[in-house]
Amino acid sequence: MKRRFSAASALLLLILAAGCVETPSCGFGVDFSPDGKQIAFPDVAGKDLVIALMNTDGSGYRVVARTAVPNPPVWSPDGRHILFCDGDGLCLYDVQARKVRRLRDIAPIGYTWSADGGQIVCLMREGPEAIWLDARSGEILLSVSLPTEPLGMMPGMNLAPIPQTWGVAFIASDGNLYSVEAGRVYQITRTGDVRSLWVSDDGSHLRWVRSPKSAKRYLVVHEYDMASRAVSGEVHRFDVQPLSPQKGYQVLGADGVFSPDGQRLLIWAYFTRSGKPEEEPKLVAVGTANIEGQMILPILQVNRLVRVTKESPVPIASRWSPDGSHVALQIVGEKQILLWLGRADGTGGRVLRHIKTQ
Repeated sequence: MKRRFSAASALLLLILAAGCVETPSCGFGVDFSPDGKQIAFPDVAGKDLVIALMNTDGSGYRVVARTAVPNPPVWSPDGRHILFCDGDGLCLYDVQARKVRRLRDIAPIGYTWSADGGQIVCLMREGPEAIWLDARSGEILLSVSLPTEPLGMMPGMNLAPIPQTWGVAFIASDGNLYSVEAGRVYQITRTGDVRSLWVSDDGSHLRWVRSPKSAKRYLVVHEYDMASRAVSGEVHRFDVQPLSPQKGYQVLGADGVFSPDGQRLLIWAYFTRSGKPEEEPKLVAVGTANIEGQMILPILQVNRLVRVTKESPVPIASRWSPDGSHVALQIVGEKQILLWLGRADGTGGRVLRHIKTQ
């Protein structure tokens, strides 16, 4: 299905999304329902920015709510609600009743559900602070001052609850990883190059991906033991250069997001011709890798789907399905926005949603 929409709406979406090229955060993103059968995502309908819902087979498209900004939707653990920010307030969409209600008049820079779904954790630019809300009433249950401003949010990438405690892990604007646990803030890294994170189901371990500034062709994975508060296990390094679709191109930057079990990475990398980073169109490639094997499997050449120019890098929002079998990508090109879904091994890929911006 193809739609044309106003240049103003397209420009807003593209400007907000463009931040994803340099930082692992942005105003858009996709999220699978807990049963893996539906996807929620920011979209455009007519002249409006909206939150939309679609079955993973491409059917059942519907608009959930209109919004002033394309903030990412996040499913509740029980699949009954979708959490999003409409620009002025934090909202809940009841999937069965098909109704939206304003939970609280705040506009967090990031938000997520607690592991049990009883609370909603919000990261606020003002303060900055982290606040815990009752998921039913919106009442503030806890407020904790943060030492630095958190990044904006991409679901499943730079913000995650820590189970078994009133806790949350997040990436801050200084590129470091922090946790808030029982009202206390811990700084976990000091390298300033953290791109994404993962917390185990029992809250005992945390992993993160670094993109070293001195070696852009590598992504580095570390593991942290929450009980001992120490880095543990083996350090894993991934060379993303082999993802380049053409010879003569070098890595401009890369990101990776963990699978639900923390054992794999979905990686996307940007390439530019050697010696001409400002003059040549970028190449964008996506692949998956096992943490232990460290071998990257190419699954998609983005340039085959959208046009990429030197002025218009391609932001990508990604998400694993709950069982880790599929990946979804929302891709913003120069003249179009795509929602792509495929298996994690690169097979069965197809475009579920295609919108022309010009």
